Amino acid sequence: MRKRLLYIDRLKGFTIFFVVIIHLIIFSLLQKGNLVRDVSYVIVMPMFLFLSGVVIQSPPSFGKLLKKSVKFLMPMLTIGLAHMLYMHKTLNYFFFDSQKMGYWYLWVLTLFYILLFVFYKWNAQRKGWAGLAIDLVCTLFIYLVFMQLANRLPRDEANLFSIPNCYDYWPFFIFGYLLNKYNALEWLANNNPVFSVALIGWIPLFCYLRHSGIAESSIEFLVLDKLLQFMSIVIFLYLFRQREGCTSWVERNFEYLGMATLDIYIFHYFIVRNLCLFGLGAWFTQTCNVYLEAIFVVLAAFVIGHICAFVGKLIRQSKWVDEIVYGGFVNRIK
Repeated sequence: MRKRLLYIDRLKGFTIFFVVIIHLIIFSLLQKGNLVRDVSYVIVMPMFLFLSGVVIQSPPSFGKLLKKSVKFLMPMLTIGLAHMLYMHKTLNYFFFDSQKMGYWYLWVLTLFYILLFVFYKWNAQRKGWAGLAIDLVCTLFIYLVFMQLANRLPRDEANLFSIPNCYDYWPFFIFGYLLNKYNALEWLANNNPVFSVALIGWIPLFCYLRHSGIAESSIEFLVLDKLLQFMSIVIFLYLFRQREGCTSWVERNFEYLGMATLDIYIFHYFIVRNLCLFGLGAWFTQTCNVYLEAIFVVLAAFVIGHICAFVGKLIRQSKWVDEIVYGGFVNRIK
């Protein structure tokens, strides 16, 4: 068994921390766009899907696929539907919304595991150039299929399966998986020249995309946006890897939050959607007080993250709740 990588746990904590920050800005402060949100958006979800792929040792067997699917989908169908009722929404709204009221990630991750089982398992043992070529062909084929489905399916059908999210985030998930499979994770995480290029190029590229006025639907924007997101992964992967043997209060908290990623993800919506800070958000916008807002959302996200981690730890004390909410019953299947 491969040794658990501490910096990956910390990166998971860092990522879920910024997920909470984004949702604080959108749902609590009711701001549609600002610098903090835009920077966080570029970094967070690509990193989230990348980390979901990079921790996979090999494509799942059918039994493991079944267990993983249940453990992904049960929180979505229990906590997600509870949140739907809490927000006075309907089943139709929940299932035909591509975001699934925020719980789309668990559904999309299930689809990605199915794709690994169908397209990559038979090639799992090949690790040379021939194996890589086959994996890249499969990756491109799946991406093109997602692109066609996103563009051609009626909106309701595409949203039902969260096809737009699959199309957006498949490259990052499979990038993580392939890095792990071909033992290239440590090479990338320690590669200073690649890190330096990404670091130097990130700010001018971000500013160009934010201020150039090019249409978000254009090929130029889509390509440069994906490049910026991959650069973000490279930068933070390198920075966190260099701190692998170090520790601090911040890193200990990221590590703690990283171990409670699922709990924070599924419970934080109940908090951020009910923090009515619209007046504060309007004041931040009117005064352009970016730095003060950054301090506020960081502190608030820290508190919310720890509250959600505590709630998850608390309800897991009930075996019944653990089996229903987190799909623990599937462990009894041989």
